Amino acid sequence: EAAAASQAIRTESRWQADAQQLIFKYIQPLLGATDDPMARKALAMLLMKAMRRAIGDPRRRAKLPPEAVRTIESLAEPTS
Repeated sequence: EAAAASQAIRTESRWQADAQQLIFKYIQPLLGATDDPMARKALAMLLMKAMRRAIGDPRRRAKLPPEAVRTIESLAEPTS
């Protein structure tokens, strides 16, 4: 039972690392593709929206380091 749990943790960790690498692989060219500040701001806003959506899911939130959650929350746009 412990071996299966350990394997599940390793598999999930590998999946998370792969997902992060994939995200960076696609984000970096987008950020470098334009000097247009409005386009860069739009991309940043889309990323923040996706991150806020991720921390809104309790299962995903529980898997994130607390520092990451605090950072995402601190970057949230003020609602008017």
